[in-house]
Amino acid sequence: MTERQILIASRLRVDVSDERAWLEETPLALSQKPFQLLVTLMRSPQLLVTKDDLIEQVWEGRAVSDAVLTTAIKELRQALGDRAKASEFIGTVHAKGYRFLQPVKSETSTHSPGFFDAPASGKSVAENAQAGSETEPNPTATRTPTNRPINIVIGIAALVGLALVWLALSQPRPDAPAETGAPTSIAVLAFEDLSSEGDQSYFSDGISEEILNSLVKLEKLRVAGRTSSFSFKGRQTDIQTIGDALNVEHVLEGSVRTNGDRVRITAQLIKVDDGYHVWSEVYERQTDDIFAIQDEIARSVAEELKVLLVGEVTPQLVAAPTTDQEAYRLYLQANALLARRVGNNIPRSIEVYQQAIDRDPNFARAWSAMASAYAVQPDYDYTIDLERAAGLAREAAEAAIALDPELAEPHAVLGLIAFDHRNYVDARRAFDRASELNPNDTNVMFWHATLLRSVGDMEAAAQLSERAVRADPISPLGYVSKATYAFAMGDLETATSLAERARDLGHPTGNYILAKIAERSGDAVRAQALHLESFNDSGVSTWFTPEDVGTLIQGTYGIDQDRDAARTLVTNYISDPRQKRDILAPNVLLDMGMIEDALRLFETSQTSLDQFFLLPVWGPGGGPVRSHPYFGSFVENIGLTEYWSVYGWPDSCDPRENGSIVCN
Repeated sequence: MTERQILIASRLRVDVSDERAWLEETPLALSQKPFQLLVTLMRSPQLLVTKDDLIEQVWEGRAVSDAVLTTAIKELRQALGDRAKASEFIGTVHAKGYRFLQPVKSETSTHSPGFFDAPASGKSVAENAQAGSETEPNPTATRTPTNRPINIVIGIAALVGLALVWLALSQPRPDAPAETGAPTSIAVLAFEDLSSEGDQSYFSDGISEEILNSLVKLEKLRVAGRTSSFSFKGRQTDIQTIGDALNVEHVLEGSVRTNGDRVRITAQLIKVDDGYHVWSEVYERQTDDIFAIQDEIARSVAEELKVLLVGEVTPQLVAAPTTDQEAYRLYLQANALLARRVGNNIPRSIEVYQQAIDRDPNFARAWSAMASAYAVQPDYDYTIDLERAAGLAREAAEAAIALDPELAEPHAVLGLIAFDHRNYVDARRAFDRASELNPNDTNVMFWHATLLRSVGDMEAAAQLSERAVRADPISPLGYVSKATYAFAMGDLETATSLAERARDLGHPTGNYILAKIAERSGDAVRAQALHLESFNDSGVSTWFTPEDVGTLIQGTYGIDQDRDAARTLVTNYISDPRQKRDILAPNVLLDMGMIEDALRLFETSQTSLDQFFLLPVWGPGGGPVRSHPYFGSFVENIGLTEYWSVYGWPDSCDPRENGSIVCN
C-alpha cells in the first residue's frame, strides 16, 4: 500500500500525497496554489520564507506579482481561520515574506488522516490482488473504499483533494436515468498500479481507459467521461460518493500488476446504491494477451448490466490496435506525457510516439495521437513554426485515417488545423465528421463548442457544452465552456460560480474569466492579479518576456503611464520580423479600447489561440467592437462571412443587399 506523507501542526493535518488538509475534523477546500503555499511553508516551520522563494517553488519562478501571491495567501488564511491580528498558522514578515508559526511534525502513513476516510469493512481491489490468485473475490461483500495513487492531469494542472468531490456534489445534477427501460450507467475508475516500483501507472491507466472506450460504444449504457472517472484516482473515496458525484449506478474498479512478461489484472463491478459486488474476476496471463483480457472484462461487464446478451455475437469490444506489445507500451507512455503539457513533455511525447510507429508503422492510434501532439505544440512553444507543425500534424492525421478511417481523433485534429488557419467551414466539417464517428468523445465536443463560440453561434455552443458536461461532469473544460457562455450572456453570478469551479479543478482559464468579471465589476486590481495568474499558469508560450507580460497586463487595467508602456511593447512586437502569432498583443489593444488597431493586428496574426480574441467579441461586452465601422471588413477578411453563408448568420450580424455587413 502506498505510503503518504502527513504534516501535523497543532489542529492542522495535511496529506501531502493526496493534496488534502483538515482543521481538526473539518476538511479544507483549498485550490491548488494556496495548498502548495501551505505545504511549502510547513516544510520550513517557524522560518522566514521570502516572497521570491515562494514564487520560485510554487509558481516555478514565473513572473508573478505580489498581488497574486497576496491573493493566494489570503485564501489560505481564510480557510485556516487566521485573522490579521491573531494568526495561529501564517505570519507575515513585512516586505519580506511569510513564516509558518507552529512546529510541524512529519509522519508517513498508509491511510489519509481525514476522519471520514476510516477503513470500512471489506477488502479493496489492491488487497484482493495481493492476497493471491487462490483467494476468490466475494461477490456479496459490503461497500468497498477505493485506494488509488493520485495522478494530476490537464494540460494543463491538478485536481484538488476533497474540493473536487465537493464541487461535483454541489453542482446541479444532470438528468438521471429515471424510468424503467432507461439506459443503465457506469464509471470506469483508473485501475491501480501495483507494480513493485510503482512506475507503471501509465500502463494501468491505459488498460482502464481502453475498457472505458469500449463500453462507450454500447448504445444502452451511459458511461461517465474519462476526466471525471479518473479524478478519483488515488483516493480512498466511498463508492457511493463516487456514484453520486458522477451520477452513475455502477462502478468498475481494478488493479494491474506486471512481472516480466506476465500481467495480473483484478477487476470488480460494484453496485453504487448498496455497495455489493455484481461481478469480480482475476486474470493472470502473458502480456501478449492484454487486449483479450480487456475485451473479456468489457464483455463481462456488458453482460452483467444486460446491455449485451449472454452469448450474443458482436465484434470484439476491445480490438488490438497493434500486435507489438512494446509499441503499445510506448504509445501509453507518450499519452501520459502529452497529458502533461508543461515543460518539454510535448516534444518528448512526439519522440515516444515515433518510437512506437517505428516498431509498428501500421499503428493507427499512435499516428493519430502524434498528430494531436504536433497540433497543440505551438501553443506551448512560441519558437515552433506554425506552418511546419501544422504540416506534420496533417501528415500524421492523414496517415491515421488511411490506416483506420473510423478513428475520430485524426478528423478532430484536421479540424483544429483548419481552425488555426481560419478555414472555419473546413473546421466545422472536420468536427462534424469526428462527432459522427464518436458521438461520445467529450474532447471533440469541447473543441467543436469552441469553434461555435468563436464564429458567434453561442446557443449551439452552449447546447454542445451542456451535453459534454453531462457526459463528463467533473471535467474542468466543462466548467470553462459553461462559464464562458454565461459571461458572454451577461450572467456574471453564474459565470463566477462556474469559473471558480474550473479554477479549483486546475484550469487556468477559470482565473481569466474571473479577471474579466472583476474588470466589468470595476475591480481593476483584482482583475490584473487574476489575469496574470491565469496567463502564468496556462503554460502558453509568448513572444514577450515574463516581465513584458506583467507590463502588458498592468497596462490593460492601469493608468495612462502603464498603458503607454504596454502600447510601446506592442509596437515593438509589430515591428519584429519574426512570425506574428501572439494572441496577447491584439488582446491588449482590444482591452485598451484601441479597437481598429486590435482588429487589424489580429488579421495579420496567425495565433493558434484565436478563440481568446474572438470569444469576448460575441458577448454583451463586445457591442462596441461589433458596431465599430471596421468590423464588417474584419469578419470578411478573416473568413467568418464565408462560414456564415454556409451555416447561417449569427443574431448579431446581417448581410445587406449591397454586400456590406452590419453588426450590433
